[in-house]
Amino acid sequence: MKNTQHSGRDYGHIAETHADRGDEAKAGWWWRLNVRYKNWRLRHRARRSLRSFNDAQLRDIGLSRNDLPYRDERK
Repeated sequence: MKNTQHSGRDYGHIAETHADRGDEAKAGWWWRLNVRYKNWRLRHRARRSLRSFNDAQLRDIGLSRNDLPYRDERK
């Protein structure tokens, strides 16, 4: 073992800090992905429910079939 002079400073926490940041970054990435997925599902459900309305129901809420942002192209 090599003899080294100890400066009195402890740098052992630096490696742990960087590892923690990596874990936080991964958690942040998963959190953002989860939030985006939940928002997409909410928009998808709203669009699907609007598409299920008949013309009279759409007219009651002030919309027409052409106003729907994502019309069902298969029909």
